[in-house]
Amino acid sequence: LGPRAGNYYIVRSGLEEGELVVTKGNFKIDSALQIQAKPSMMTPEGGGGGGGHAGMDMSGSKSKSKSKSDTGMKNSMALSAISRQQLYDIIRASKKITDTYKKQDISEIRFAFEGLQKAVKAVDMEMLEGRWHMLWAEMLMRLNNDAVEGKDVKTLQEVERIVESLKTNIVSLKAKFGLMDMTKPKTHNAVEPEFLKQLGKVFDGYFEMQKVLAEDKFDKGITAADQIKKAIAGIDMKLLSDENQQRWMKQSAALKIILSDASSAENIESLRQVFAMLSGQMFVLGRQFGPPGESTLYQLKCPMAFDGQGATWLQQDKDTHNPYLGSVMLQCGDVVDVIRPADDKNIGGRQHD
Repeated sequence: LGPRAGNYYIVRSGLEEGELVVTKGNFKIDSALQIQAKPSMMTPEGGGGGGGHAGMDMSGSKSKSKSKSDTGMKNSMALSAISRQQLYDIIRASKKITDTYKKQDISEIRFAFEGLQKAVKAVDMEMLEGRWHMLWAEMLMRLNNDAVEGKDVKTLQEVERIVESLKTNIVSLKAKFGLMDMTKPKTHNAVEPEFLKQLGKVFDGYFEMQKVLAEDKFDKGITAADQIKKAIAGIDMKLLSDENQQRWMKQSAALKIILSDASSAENIESLRQVFAMLSGQMFVLGRQFGPPGESTLYQLKCPMAFDGQGATWLQQDKDTHNPYLGSVMLQCGDVVDVIRPADDKNIGGRQHD
């Protein structure tokens, strides 16, 4: 959407001649994901969430049939290598923009944004199925808006605003598609014991959420997600070195985006989908700063979660308590990775098996 011209707005991208624009309505649509399986004027009973397991839904109730909304919310197979590479191309294009911005050259900045737009357009949407398709539909709109604005930018003040928007959207892209940096962190930066104590409260909230989801308790799952948010807000990153501050800022930004989806979850299935994304981020956090206290973190995987896509989570012990299938198959899952405390409790990295 471009500048206002009297009673009209100039549309710079995303609308073709003859298409209609809704200007008034009885309800607001925030995103494609938020209207799936939710009660509405047209379907007051609501639709089903994701598919269940062995003829049962995630709460343990037998399901009789699959509706169209059931099919729409199914998680597809794992993200393909080609799609993942295309998304990483967008991340690289965004990095080029931030690097170019430091040079303060408008023409180079515009060119870099053109590169971003090409990378966004190069993503083959037909290869993205189920949830991946819906997630990308939202990110496509946001990223393309940044690219369209950026390639025609006229002042550095405009650039600053668009770059900040892009940074936020890239963090969201990484979090939603599991594109976090999984490389081992350096271990020479000291981490204050007080920071690790504060971080432990974040993990406490996560483990509580894992526990109550395994018990099929939706309301307590929402409460646990709020507990994690409060713990994140209580982190004093001034206790960290400059390098670790940058790490924490990236990780906490991704956590906040994921947890914001928990606030809008209306059933246990949608909350479990949020928890799956949260678990991936918490694993990265555990690798970079270490498990809380003296404990060892176990990463478990259930191959049956989300219609066979599979999902991982963290526990402080090996006794499987599946947060995705709950009472349906509580013991479904095996340990696939371990994060152990380091010998030196004041270093930024941690041993990883």
